Amino acid sequence: LTTDIEPKYQIPGFTLFTTNNASNAGGVALYLRESLHGNIIPDLSMCRPNCESLFVEYFTNTKESKTIGIIYRRETDVRGFMTELTRILGHSKVNNKNCLIMGDFNINLIEYGKRALVTDLVELMADHSFFSCINKPTRVTNHSATIIDHIWSNDIASERTNGILLTDASDHFSPFTINYDRQPVPGKQKTTKIQFRDYKNVPDPELVQEMHRLCSNATFGEN
Repeated sequence: LTTDIEPKYQIPGFTLFTTNNASNAGGVALYLRESLHGNIIPDLSMCRPNCESLFVEYFTNTKESKTIGIIYRRETDVRGFMTELTRILGHSKVNNKNCLIMGDFNINLIEYGKRALVTDLVELMADHSFFSCINKPTRVTNHSATIIDHIWSNDIASERTNGILLTDASDHFSPFTINYDRQPVPGKQKTTKIQFRDYKNVPDPELVQEMHRLCSNATFGEN
């Protein structure tokens, strides 16, 4: 994508956001419904040799702020990509918001536990409370089937439908996720979302007592 051809790709009712590459290849784009009033996050949107990214903050009907990001990784400089991804995940617009991160990572999730890069990626995402929405191959050839097109979410509270569209628009299928935002009930007290429990200020004896209580109440079984 380049700025001079962007007008050709406008869709009525949607805002087109782009991060353009200086070369004649690459770049990432995102269509967002105009009613969501999105704004690009500049320090998370860039084209670098190890990572091309675009992040947008938007607002739902309940005025809640959320973040959506697109990432493309070329099949080069793995270490540089992981460093950049770690920086992205630590950003306040990502780790303090309900966030979706998607794109062509060129990292095959099927190889989790078999390749260090894949395991490192999954564990890095898990460390920041992100889980994968896609668990079926998104690129299939005569000799391979891989999950290299990812969708990651840190929203564990909302219901969602995940899937893959089979299309020949490119040599990749099109993964998708549909998020069903919970509508507030009039007059009902607002609940507090807890993505993780913070024990850093809990005295050690109380923490040990809490762990003992959880273990005592747990039910263990064998498969």
